[in-house]
Amino acid sequence: MSGFISSDPDLKGISYEYADGFLGGLRAYEAAGLPMDIVLTLRTDEVGLFCEWADMKNPNFKIFYSAGGNYQARIALTAAMMKLKGYDVPAEGVVVPATMRQVDESSCNRDVPGEYPVSSLVPIDIVAAMYP
Repeated sequence: MSGFISSDPDLKGISYEYADGFLGGLRAYEAAGLPMDIVLTLRTDEVGLFCEWADMKNPNFKIFYSAGGNYQARIALTAAMMKLKGYDVPAEGVVVPATMRQVDESSCNRDVPGEYPVSSLVPIDIVAAMYP
């Protein structure tokens, strides 16, 4: 990120792979003394970045994200279970959810580890037991 902003400090938007990894992007902006006046799009949705966003209270920093990798696991598990039960697994008809959501105050949950994805189907009480 430091390289990008040193060559063009007036970026308007960034598309990045995962939310947790972009915490380094925030540090690069801080080190350069630049405001986070950008639109960021992400493939994943870990809450650590979203809580930092909430703490920043910067209306010019907008984040949009999709549902990380959770849907791939659901599709793979469903296909494997179908195959084990003797069903054909069709290549067509698999719908991949690609909905983008905008981060808001409710995207931050300080009761879970920062790596926890917003889209997780694991109940919070189970997460609390996993990370005492």
